[in-house]
Amino acid sequence: MKNLLTTLFFLATLSLAAQITVTSSNFPVVGDDVIIDVDTLASSYSIGNSGANQTYSFLLTTAHETDTLIFQNPSSTPYSSDFPNSNLALEDAGAYAYFDANVNSAALVGGVQEDPINGTPIAVEISPSETIANFPTNYQDVWMDTSGFDFTVFVGQFGFDSARVKNDKYKEVLIDSWGQVTTDYGTFNCLRQKVNITEYDSVWGYSSFTGSWSLFSAETSGDTLYDWLSNDPQANFPIITADVDGNGNIVELSVLRMPLTVNIESPKLDEAITIFPNPSNGRINVSGLDQNEVYNYKLFSIDGKIIESSQFVNNIAMDLITGTYLLRLENEAGDIIVQKRIVID
Repeated sequence: MKNLLTTLFFLATLSLAAQITVTSSNFPVVGDDVIIDVDTLASSYSIGNSGANQTYSFLLTTAHETDTLIFQNPSSTPYSSDFPNSNLALEDAGAYAYFDANVNSAALVGGVQEDPINGTPIAVEISPSETIANFPTNYQDVWMDTSGFDFTVFVGQFGFDSARVKNDKYKEVLIDSWGQVTTDYGTFNCLRQKVNITEYDSVWGYSSFTGSWSLFSAETSGDTLYDWLSNDPQANFPIITADVDGNGNIVELSVLRMPLTVNIESPKLDEAITIFPNPSNGRINVSGLDQNEVYNYKLFSIDGKIIESSQFVNNIAMDLITGTYLLRLENEAGDIIVQKRIVID
């Protein structure tokens, strides 16, 4: 009995050690460039379960779109005077977002984008500001947030002189699990954050002819997002963000491109190491490796399970059913040197 209790205590200690805390050090700072690959056809993936010690897999995602987020000092942007309380700015394809970030929280205080009617920049203050994160973040944390904006722009067409746009946004946030998440860039300890969003959007038009405002549209919308957060030193953004529909099915996945493996499947890497044929019947040849080193391969199924793992020299023989897999080659130290999707036909 004593040995059993000792073993159980040891296992419990290991489980507790796997729980992480995410702090402000895992939020972007001035000088960070974050690259996000967006898979817009992600319905085959699952959000998985909530609770303790969960495992999640998002292997073999496809980058249908790519966003490059450039974090900079607000003073280096054209609109810093519109957001004097901001200490961090984000530029994304010509649009700007402004944050107030500190050791306790990060909040979106406003943004600038083009007026859809005349193309001129519009600076929009978010008041109250939208809380993006609270620090430290731990398993089973719960918080709520209310934010919104209200601004008026010149229209000069459609029978209206001006338009007033108002938004009210409500968020309920729950850290509903901890465990590990696997992407094409590796496996990371994580917390999963569930975010339920409800928004109320209204637009009024003002006519100088009638001297009054008229309600043009009023809409209510809802959305649910899941973020997988990590305290990995390279993770300054959610590892994965999943946008789900009302039935819990994933509509879109946003995948953080990790700096340590940014060259995965890049042309430069392909020139050095060649994996062929692809598709194949199960026997794969690898060229371009240092013949004096020892290499290992790991083969993953699309749900993140390791199917095979072994050392190899120049070729790999596998007995697999038809499908798509992820082949990862590692050196003796365990560093990933190449990673490829392979097709068995």
